[in-house]
Amino acid sequence: VLEVGLGGRFDATNAAEPQLSLVTNIGHDHLEILGPTLRDVAREKAGIFRQGVPALTAARGEGLEELRERARAMGTPLWVLGEEFSLLGVEALGEGLAFRLRIRGEERTFRTRLFGPHQAENLALAAVSGKLLGAGWEAVEKGLLRAENPGRLERLPWPGGKELLLDGAHNPEGAWALRQTLRFHGLLPAALVLGFSREKDHRAMAEALKGLGPVVLTRYASPRSQDPRALLPLFPGALVEEEPLKAVERAFTLENRVVVAGSLYLVGEVKRALLGLPPEERWQ
Repeated sequence: VLEVGLGGRFDATNAAEPQLSLVTNIGHDHLEILGPTLRDVAREKAGIFRQGVPALTAARGEGLEELRERARAMGTPLWVLGEEFSLLGVEALGEGLAFRLRIRGEERTFRTRLFGPHQAENLALAAVSGKLLGAGWEAVEKGLLRAENPGRLERLPWPGGKELLLDGAHNPEGAWALRQTLRFHGLLPAALVLGFSREKDHRAMAEALKGLGPVVLTRYASPRSQDPRALLPLFPGALVEEEPLKAVERAFTLENRVVVAGSLYLVGEVKRALLGLPPEERWQ
C-alpha cells in the first residue's frame, strides 16, 4: 500500500502503477499548493486514477463531481460510497465501532478498535478494496479488527484514572470529525490542548472546536508552528503554555480527560515527550 504524500498528480508515489486507487475524501488542506478550490484539490488527487483500474471514494459535493468527471474522461471505474456500496449503520462501542456494509446485495457487519463515525467510512473503503483485490470476508474482518491508527483518536491512560486522547485534527474537516467523535462516543467533558501550523485555517478550526471544554494553547518545536498567543482571540479565556507536555499537565488540572489536537506534529511531540525523548529538530 502506497500513501500519497501530497495531492496525487505530481506525487512521487504516482510513478507506481496501481491495482486499485482510493481517494477517501476531499478536504480543505494544502490549498496553497493544491487549491484554491475543492475542485482543484480533487483534480490533483484524481491524478492517481488509471484507465480500467477501479477507484473508490467517500467524497461528496463538488469534490465528488470533479472526481466523476476525471474518472469518465480516463475510463476509470469509480465506486462511490452511498452508491455502489453503502453504510447501513454505525454503532459506538466501548472499545471502538461496529458498522454494517452493503455491497452487491450482500450485508456484512464489521468491528474495529478505531473511534469516530468518519472511520467507518474510511474502513468501508478499506473493506471493499480488500474484496476487490481478492481477499475473503473473513480476512477483511480480521484486518479491520486489528487496524490501528496512532495519533487519530488514540486513547492513553493517565495516572489517577484519567485519560489522554491524541488526535491530529489538522484541518477544518478533521476538527469537525473530532467534535463529532467526542460526542458520538460520550468522551465529553474534556479539556483541549491545541496547537496549529501557521498556514492552516485557524478560524474554521476554532469554530469546529468551540464550546467543547477549557482550552490550553501551545506550540510544537518548529518555525512553522503558530504562536499560541496569536490564537487567543479565537479562543476567549484560553490559557497559554508554550511547552506541549506542560500544557497537557496544566489541562489535567481542569478536566480528567484531555484531548491534544490541531497538528500531527504536536501529537508526535507529545508522544515523544511521554517517552522521555526531546522534540525532533525541524527546519520547517
